[in-house]
Formats: sequence, C-alpha cells, structure tokens
Amino acid sequence: MKVVLGIIAFLVTFIAIMYHRNMVKEPSIDMEEERKNWLNHLYNGRQSTCLEQLRITKEGFRKLCRLLHDKCGLMATRNVTIEEVVAMFLHILAHNLKNSTIKCCFRRSGETVSRQFQSVLRAVLKLHKDFIRLHEPSLEEHDVEKWKWFKNFVCFRFVGMEQSPPICQGEGNSKGKKKYITWNADMDNALVDVLFDQMALGNKADPGWKPQAYHAAVFTLNTRFNISLTKDNIKNRLKSWGKHYTTVSEIIKQSGFSWDTQKKMITVDDENVWTDYVKSNPDASSYRYKVIENWDDIVLLFGKDKANGEGAETAADVDKVLPNEEGGDVEFVSASLGLEDIDASENFNIPTTHARTRVVTPPFSKSTKKRGRRMELASAVAEMSNSFKKYISAVKVERPDAMEVYEEVSNVVDLNKTERLDVCQRLISGNVEEFCLLKGLPDEDKKDWILLLLSRPLT
Repeated sequence: MKVVLGIIAFLVTFIAIMYHRNMVKEPSIDMEEERKNWLNHLYNGRQSTCLEQLRITKEGFRKLCRLLHDKCGLMATRNVTIEEVVAMFLHILAHNLKNSTIKCCFRRSGETVSRQFQSVLRAVLKLHKDFIRLHEPSLEEHDVEKWKWFKNFVCFRFVGMEQSPPICQGEGNSKGKKKYITWNADMDNALVDVLFDQMALGNKADPGWKPQAYHAAVFTLNTRFNISLTKDNIKNRLKSWGKHYTTVSEIIKQSGFSWDTQKKMITVDDENVWTDYVKSNPDASSYRYKVIENWDDIVLLFGKDKANGEGAETAADVDKVLPNEEGGDVEFVSASLGLEDIDASENFNIPTTHARTRVVTPPFSKSTKKRGRRMELASAVAEMSNSFKKYISAVKVERPDAMEVYEEVSNVVDLNKTERLDVCQRLISGNVEEFCLLKGLPDEDKKDWILLLLSRPLT
C-alpha cells in the first residue's frame, strides 16, 4: 500500500513540474477594469487625447451627452453608460473603424457595439430640426460666370459643415480667363481687420476706399493665406457685402421682419407677409435663411455709405428757388440768416421753409434788371456762406473730458494698469474720432480697438 501511494505522489509531482515548465498560461484579464481605464483616458484624460480620439473637446463631449439625453431620449443601460456609447459612436466616426476593432478597444461584444451604435445614431438624427437647415442656393454677383458651366446640374450646399479649404482657384478655360476665389470666414475676418485699420488711418473715401486700402488688403491676405488675390477680388467682395447691407437693411425696416443677432439671419413673424414682400422684391428671396456671420462688421463698414434719398432735391424744388428770368422779381432765402438763427446743439439741416424777402427792382432796362438780380443773388449766397462757416466753427466737436475717457477705458476688461493709462493719454491728446469709435463699438470689440491704438507709435 505504501508503495502505491508513493508511486501516485511521484506521478502527481512529476505532472505538476512538467505542466509549469512546458505549458504556457495566459495571465488573467480584468475586462471591467481595462474598460474603465480606457474610457477615463478618452474623455477624462488630456485634452489632446480627447481631440485625437473623439475629434471633440472634453467640455463639448459632456455637452453632447447631456443634449442627447435631454432632447433625444438617449438612455443608459444596466451595463453601459451614456458616456461610453457616445464615445464609442464618435470613435467609430473619427477613425472609420470596424466592429471587430471597436469591441477589442472597449472590451464589449460585437452585438453590444452594433446595438449601441444604432441607438446613438437614432438619437443624433432627432437633432436634424435644430442643426440641419435647408438653404436656398444663391449666386454672388462675381460667381455667376463660373456657374454657367453647371446650369444643367443640381448643386447642393450643406449648412453646418466645416469650412472649406482657405482657397479654391480654378484655371478657367485655356483662353486665360481670370481665376475664381472662394472666400471663407478666416479670409473675411482678415479683410475686416485690414479695413478697420485703414479706416482709422483715414483711407476710407466717400463712398468706397482709397487705393492704399486695397493694396494693404491684397498684401495682407496674400501673405497670410499664401494666395494670389488681386484688387478686383477685394472690390468684388466689398460689392457683395454692400449688396448684403442694402438688401437686409431694407428688409428689417419693414414691419414683421427683424435681425437675429444670435443666428445672424433675419427673422420673419408671418410667412405670408414674407411671401408678399418677396413678390414685390424678388432679390430678397435668397435672404430668408441666409446666414451673414460678419453682419455687425458690414454695418460698421457700409452704414454711412448708402444713400437713403432723404433730403434729396428734385428739379421742381430747384425751379422754385432759381430766379424767374421772365419776371422782374427775385425771390430767395433771406440772407439775414446768421449764427444766432442756428441751433448748434442739433444736426445742421438746411431749412426747407423760411420767411422770404421779395426784392423789387426799379423799372430799368432788361439788361440792368438781370445784372441787378445777379448781384443781389451773389450777395445773398456770400452771406449764407459766411453764416455756414461760422456755424461749422461753432459746432466743432469738443475734446473729451479726461475723466470721461478714463471711465470708458476702465469698463474694458482684461487691461492692466499700464495699458489703461497709456491709452487714456493717447485718447485725450489724439484724434477725437478714435474715442468716439471706442464709445460706439460693442463691448467685445473695445479691447481689440484699444490694443490696435497701443500698437501704433506715438506721434
């Protein structure tokens, strides 16, 4: 019996030794722990990791999860959280991965990956009413030429997608036609910055811009974006902005229409009113859902250039004022209008009605009558000119008070003490219009204007 037990003990020991020596054993894997570490690395780790793997910031990821849960009804299951399924969904889209790869990364079965992907996709599609907007295609004036080659094709424009590459230049045909430029938001912002700088330098004409402004815009954009813009490209872009300003301004003047500062587009209270307006103004039809991101900048650049017809004088008005050559009387605005008759606190407007003085000429010859009328009219015009010069000197813009300048600058955030005092000195002793522009700008643009002033050398 002892021999048998010894043989059995020997065999067990031998088998154990051979098993540990020759059999390769895989280490045990804690799937749950590995999954938690991977997810924590994705959306709770470094910002760069979240951007590389999910193509979204950590804060944006959390907002997306809340949005899908609150508005679309995406729910967590017993074993899978909302954050995990959204991360799985974004990871698949970001890297075009297959089911077999994802189940390895997230330590889930292929069936779980497929089912959760479908649930997130259905939730995302429910957001189409809020984030996908139909857009009526419209052609800019300078783009009509290139689209004529595609008149028999359907063109789709997707809203909400990322910006196209900074430049898209076509060679046209072999006969050497001009290259066409596709503008994007970065180029528009750069052009706006250049134009504001040129406006501050006095290179804005009335209307339009001086050649120096166009040259500066061409040089800046070509240098920054490595493209080949010309002066005509800048003019065409400004022409397009001017069309936007004219059309949108006329629209929002009408009752029932307004401008949405958040969505950067017009809002319509009643679609029937809009339909009636478009019938009489067909050019406005493309602006129903048109988003103009830089509308505030366009208003600042074009607001004072567009004539509105107010104060215009017709030929009939001129005929009433000019002397009657056939009669013997001359009627003109009283030349006794002096500085005391003008309220210097109000904008100067030439009055349309005044007490008129009738001058009766003596019964001389016809040539003497004409000579007398011309002398009297010239005298009246000269006196009116003197009165106008006195008025201009009286309403000259006064320099701002030092405390007023300091209070206005102190309201701008993120300025240190040295910058506040430096810009106060420049505004007090510099151009009055620079301070007026600072007061009129939106709060978010005031700091940029101050930094621009500080970047210039003192004169």
